[in-house]
Order: sequence, then structure tokens, then C-alpha cells
Amino acid sequence: MIGNLVNTVLGNSTVTDNVLDPAKNDVKDILASVGAEVDQGRLDDLLDKVL
Repeated sequence: MIGNLVNTVLGNSTVTDNVLDPAKNDVKDILASVGAEVDQGRLDDLLDKVL
């Protein structure tokens, strides 16, 4: 949602590549580090809605 807005405003996919994708990976790494069992597909869907 926010990612789409940012991309629309800037008209640039590098925002997604450089900011949002690393943020998603950080969230996944944090969850993995605390031993959270996560359904990857559901997590991706959630992060797409949030970021």
C-alpha cells in the first residue's frame, strides 16, 4: 500500500528494490531469529499490504 503510493509518486521501482524489499527481508530475518514458525506465503501477503 505505502510502497505503491511511493512508487506512484516517484514513478520509480528502485524505491521498492532499495527500501521496501530489504525491509521485508529484515522482518523475515527477525522472525527467523526468534524461532517464529512463519507461513512464507502469508507473510509475503501481509508485508505487501503493510509496505
